[in-house]
Amino acid sequence: MEVTMKRIERMQENGRRLEGQFIIGIDPAKSKHQAVLLTPEGTTTGRSFSFPTSHTGFSETLSRRIEERNHDNSQVVYAIEVSCSLWQNLAYYLQAQGKAVVLVSPLATYHARASMTGDFSRTDTKDAELIARLARQGSYRDMPEHTDQERALHRLGISTSSAKACSATTSACAASSSAPSPSSSTCSRSRRRAPATCSGRRSHRSSSWPLSRCCPVSPRAISMDARRS
Repeated sequence: MEVTMKRIERMQENGRRLEGQFIIGIDPAKSKHQAVLLTPEGTTTGRSFSFPTSHTGFSETLSRRIEERNHDNSQVVYAIEVSCSLWQNLAYYLQAQGKAVVLVSPLATYHARASMTGDFSRTDTKDAELIARLARQGSYRDMPEHTDQERALHRLGISTSSAKACSATTSACAASSSAPSPSSSTCSRSRRRAPATCSGRRSHRSSSWPLSRCCPVSPRAISMDARRS
């Protein structure tokens, strides 16, 4: 009970911090993010919009869409759902630009869907509005601040992971290239049997067809060949 009361008090305090501000709810995705802008009164302004997950989308498209809806240039709070790692690029970009960023749990969004339309169906537009309304109610946590040293360590970790992945790929390619190739007699025999065993496929007699894709010889073809001999 005490934990529940503390959570309610924290949500109420968070809600008071965002009073009188525009809140933009953002549902992140791989190729484009969906967004909805709420006025200080809690009503949506304009239609929901999307912007690409690129520097141009963050710096130009998003800013332009907000300016079209927020004519008096009031303070805007960016509420982003922390789904997987799709939110990180946008959140850290906005934080570096000095924007106010808060994070909303996807679990809170899931439980709030039914209260909006009476069912658990989801769309990007619906989730973006839910994210903004949850932030307005105080159901969020602040975007953590990181020092320059922590950011440097983060970049180092990414570089190390990329180097390991590149090394593993190089080793796999080297092992594949050093593997013994099938003998010419086997491949030629496979190419002779190709019309009998691979009906409907491209003929393996073509010089452009890779030998590694030769079809195996069926037992029936071998037995017929033995009878003819």
